[in-house]
Amino acid sequence: PEDVINTELQYLIKWKGWSHIHNTWESEQSLKDQKVKGIKKLENFIKKDEDIKYWKEHTTPEDVINTELQYLIKWKGWSHIHNTWESEQSLKDQKVKGIKKLENFIKKDEDIKYWKEHTTPED
Repeated sequence: PEDVINTELQYLIKWKGWSHIHNTWESEQSLKDQKVKGIKKLENFIKKDEDIKYWKEHTTPEDVINTELQYLIKWKGWSHIHNTWESEQSLKDQKVKGIKKLENFIKKDEDIKYWKEHTTPED
């Protein structure tokens, strides 16, 4: 249609050594054309933004088939991207070191639930 306005994605740039009053809106291409230092920062920002969009799109369940309590496990010596969701039984079956920590956590959580259920004020 004739009334469609072409737009381009622009980023608000804070220039090093200049105050915020000198910030400018720039497209990725204009920054590349100017051969500015720090273009890698913009590329990293864009990639991170795309990763967040991908994460949001792919972490919404389509259907829930079964429910089972699972724990998000941070594995010692591994970065957070290697975290996994594991059931208590799965961890026991794998004879995971540190299962005692999980059992203590579960016991503590159960104790808190029990305390909350049995300390409600009476009418």
